[in-house]
Amino acid sequence: MTTNELEIWTICESPSDYPGKYTLRRHVIAAGLTFADQNCIISDALEPLRARMRARHLHCLGRLEHDDPVIVESWI
Repeated sequence: MTTNELEIWTICESPSDYPGKYTLRRHVIAAGLTFADQNCIISDALEPLRARMRARHLHCLGRLEHDDPVIVESWI
């Protein structure tokens, strides 16, 4: 990541590619474009993913009302 990029990590519950699971994906915003990392961390439970984000000293943004319904929260 460069200084001109912003990373946002998103936790989703039961996304279409991993039904019944939680996923954690990195999104990078750079030059007005958003790129989603194709790799993700998959978990049966929410708390281990939150613990990973807290360990990186990131801040939870929660969920916005216009977010996709599978989005639990985002971290920055």
